[in-house]
Amino acid sequence: MVLFTSDVHCGVDQGFGYAGLAFIRDNLKDQGYATILVDDGDFIQGETIGTVDKGESIINLMNDMEYDVAVPGNHEFDYGMDRFM
Repeated sequence: MVLFTSDVHCGVDQGFGYAGLAFIRDNLKDQGYATILVDDGDFIQGETIGTVDKGESIINLMNDMEYDVAVPGNHEFDYGMDRFM
């Protein structure tokens, strides 16, 4: 099963949220499904949590959730190339 997020813009607890996604993923794994977690960009900018540490908290959260693939969107470059790298 491929599960993906898109244009989250630091919305950690808005709408479905990362916790809901983790719940679905874990439930699928418990049922024996292999899962792949993908984000297609614009995850580090948009809310205070992203601005305060220039996306570090979101990257840490995504690493804790064990995302398999993250494709940079245009906002991943908002804090400059050095930060992006």
